[in-house]
Amino acid sequence: MKNIIFVFLILIPFILFSNSFFEHQPLESFGYGEKLNFKVNLKRNVEFARFYFRYDGIEEFQVRNMEKKNGYCFYEIDTSSYASSQFEYYFEIKIGNELIYLPENAPGNTYKVLAKKIEEIPKIPDTFPSPQEEEGRFQFPLDINGDGEYRLAEKDETSEERLNAGGNIRIYPSYYKEGKI
Repeated sequence: MKNIIFVFLILIPFILFSNSFFEHQPLESFGYGEKLNFKVNLKRNVEFARFYFRYDGIEEFQVRNMEKKNGYCFYEIDTSSYASSQFEYYFEIKIGNELIYLPENAPGNTYKVLAKKIEEIPKIPDTFPSPQEEEGRFQFPLDINGDGEYRLAEKDETSEERLNAGGNIRIYPSYYKEGKI
């Protein structure tokens, strides 16, 4: 009887804090331009879930809060702006005062995702469009309004003028040394 109680007491922490309360189907590969959906099935109520990821050659992980909905946590990545052939990721999930990681022992142990074909990496163009081409993409004239104030040093006098501008904005700063204008 003592052995059964002892085994039960040892198994309780494993049952309470194991990752069996979550399910995730790891992604193995991606194609450039795809939107990758990362989903964790929650079997318990969580305070928050975070998605950590980094690309090949980057030392630090980026972190994003996941959206919770209908017993799942979600995060989506658009791969069209990335030129890396692989990345790795893991999840951090908080239940009460406990932080649980998927996979276990993260960030030392992570899920790795490889690009389907390295040839699909987007190429950087050899030439860039001329300023005239870029100008043609916008409707001119632009109407920008705003107020601004620029100070290099603080004066005791309150006789400073404010510049209100509309349309073409021109700023004429005046510099002075203390005691001299």
